[in-house]
Amino acid sequence: MKPLARQFGVGVEQLREHWSEIVGERLAKWSEPETIQRSGGINTLVIRARGAAGAILQAESRRILERVRTFAGDRAPTRIRVIHGQARRSAPATPPAAQASVKPMKSSSQVSEGVEQTTEARLLSALNRFERSVKAREGS
Repeated sequence: MKPLARQFGVGVEQLREHWSEIVGERLAKWSEPETIQRSGGINTLVIRARGAAGAILQAESRRILERVRTFAGDRAPTRIRVIHGQARRSAPATPPAAQASVKPMKSSSQVSEGVEQTTEARLLSALNRFERSVKAREGS
């Protein structure tokens, strides 16, 4: 498997496993990597996203590609294509009766976790994710 990974790069399954680390927990709930298209030496990561997550992913494509490159190495995708639709692993659709009771989010900052603009904000976000991860492993 490793020789294939060196030759062709990381696969979409590995990206799915680490998707919340790459794009942030909130965006990971509304999106997932669909496939990696390889054509003419250009690798394109195709992401299926629901609702406004598609626009956020497209706007943050440069940062996401940097994170994918950090995870995947030199053969990482160099482009992103976002397609709109229901992500396979996203939260199940709510029944029509329950939709009326859904409250809108209070601020756009809730949507943009993991989409921080400054280096300090990205570091703080990474430390917060690390803290949650450690607490989850310890059972706190």
